[in-house]
Amino acid sequence: MSAAIKFSKESFIARHRITVKAGKEQPVNIYGKVFACTEASGPFEMNFAEQAWFPCRKGIEWSLVGDDHYNKLSFRAPVDTQVEFYGGNFFWHENVVIPIIQHARTITVPWQQTSLAASASVDFLTVPSGMSWRKSIIVTNNDASVDLEVYARDPAVPANWYSCGLVFAKQAWYHETSDALRLVNPSAAAVNCRVLEAFYLA
Repeated sequence: MSAAIKFSKESFIARHRITVKAGKEQPVNIYGKVFACTEASGPFEMNFAEQAWFPCRKGIEWSLVGDDHYNKLSFRAPVDTQVEFYGGNFFWHENVVIPIIQHARTITVPWQQTSLAASASVDFLTVPSGMSWRKSIIVTNNDASVDLEVYARDPAVPANWYSCGLVFAKQAWYHETSDALRLVNPSAAAVNCRVLEAFYLA
């Protein structure tokens, strides 16, 4: 049989919950070298070994160096403050990952037409009901020889539109924007094309 593993009685950690009364010193008799405050209703100060007071708050962690240990911790605060902490001769740190960014759901909306008439244009600026704003747009030019033009609206003068890109023949054009866009057919014949917009759900 394998020998039983023995641990020193000093290898421990203990959790304490205390209420530090306003303007009064709150001593806690505990032996150790590490400290970690997991909860605190407000800022507080503490000391050990009758040394200088130092400010603390929720989340603070510290450890004495070398063979130094404390046998009493003292707390004080300007108002009644609840403090929860761990103290002793070892401490573990648990990483808790909280997602703060989530992928937003989108829905694709195809253009109801399959061609753009000769010398015509179409504006893409309407957000369908139940959606918030456009994520992206794809224009596919199925014509073998005509390039379609893309216009952007002047943010300072919305009535003005400026040419800003081309959808080359037999190619697709992709752009991420929620702003208004205009598609223009500069030729004297209709152009076979497709448009697909992706919108964020409201």
